[in-house]
Amino acid sequence: MSSDSSGDCSVRHVVVVDFHYQNGCQIDYSFPEIESDKIATIWRFLPHLSIPDGAHKTEEGSVFFTIPTSVEHPFGGKRIFGISYYRQIDANEVPLEDRKTPRSTILKAVVVLIDQPYFGFIHAKLVAITKAYFDSKDFSNKEIIKEFYDSLSVSSIKREELHFYHIGINLSHLIKKFRHKILLIFKLLLLEQKVLFYGASAERVCFTFLSFLSIYPGLLSQELSFSQSSEPKDDMGFPLSLFSNECVFEPYLPLQQLESLTLGKYKGYLVGATNPLMRHKTDWIDAVVDVEECSLTLTSSYLTSVLSSTVADERFSQYLIDHVAPDIETQDERTQWEGSEEWIRAQFKLYLVSLFCCSLCQGSALWADFNDDYVVMLRSTQHYSKWKEKGQPGMTEIEPQHPFHGQMSPSDVGRRVAKFVGLNDVQASQIVADANRAMKTVKETMGSLWSTAKSWFNQDDEDSEEKNTD
Repeated sequence: MSSDSSGDCSVRHVVVVDFHYQNGCQIDYSFPEIESDKIATIWRFLPHLSIPDGAHKTEEGSVFFTIPTSVEHPFGGKRIFGISYYRQIDANEVPLEDRKTPRSTILKAVVVLIDQPYFGFIHAKLVAITKAYFDSKDFSNKEIIKEFYDSLSVSSIKREELHFYHIGINLSHLIKKFRHKILLIFKLLLLEQKVLFYGASAERVCFTFLSFLSIYPGLLSQELSFSQSSEPKDDMGFPLSLFSNECVFEPYLPLQQLESLTLGKYKGYLVGATNPLMRHKTDWIDAVVDVEECSLTLTSSYLTSVLSSTVADERFSQYLIDHVAPDIETQDERTQWEGSEEWIRAQFKLYLVSLFCCSLCQGSALWADFNDDYVVMLRSTQHYSKWKEKGQPGMTEIEPQHPFHGQMSPSDVGRRVAKFVGLNDVQASQIVADANRAMKTVKETMGSLWSTAKSWFNQDDEDSEEKNTD
């Protein structure tokens, strides 16, 4: 991915996109001005990306996307990152001479094109400037757009400031919503399959999409930001090269780009969409993550088998669920780390390190905790081959074992019963609680029986001693 030579973040353009009643989405203004040939060729989908499908149904919203830097790679290769914030207001609020539309509403978007994936950081600034632009009711005055570009250009953002990549991302919320499915999706995205993140809200789709990517060590801050050939790896071999010219990602994909993607013969892709036609047309995807229903749907029985959860995996997921903090700010200092965003990322890194460490043990029994079929499929991916080729000296110091390796407990049994019966999360939690209570009762009963037995044995010993004395 692209970055300037200084290592700072570079803002390319600030763009105003308008929804025209006859021509549809079109670029109204850009600063600095975008070359017309670029708009007609490699950036021809920019207007459709900036105002997503279904935008007319809401008053405002956001969408994140990428655009290419060359015709040869419409989806892969180096990317420019786009952050768009769109609003819709009553046309009567605008002076008659500025309306230029017979529609009852005016729909526009302000877009920032940047060479780093600072989606959340730019989004926070973009919301404020777009509201000010709309509040002025004078869309012909573009000075506010120029000033916004200048303010972004002079505010130097160093690539070392990693927290900028995670602004707006809430992993605690993600775990609460997806619960045990969060690990299944985490593992799915490592398999280079064709995955769709779908929802009615482009903003919700994009933030969920980015939240999952942020879990992988260094993926947002390094792998998506810079050229894969020049970016160094840590001693574990991370970040993984999950995306390439053969396996691509798009936080948002409009219907207009679907044909181009499916004809591209990509090995895999990870895309977000809001158009219902793309959700129900399943011949181009292997899995659907529905961000509204917080569900995961797999389209092949083999993939279902590969992602079948193990007891150890279920323990890991439950551990996360039990430890995410309801409100980080209300915790005392003693527990501030546990359940925090960085704590969650640390748990997933531990899981990833354990998984890849065990995968190096050819045909090992250690694979069973992660699902044998899953490890086999993981080892066949392109990013795994690259990871293995680059070397990972830190792995030699790690004991190859699942973080939650061990025998089944009553809770494990309860969760598996709930899973196979098809209970929802509330019912499943009740089953687990019942199993724990049952085991507690068994332990108490066994303890009582053991105490009774001991008293019998002690009594027999006393009787024997009395007889011997006689």
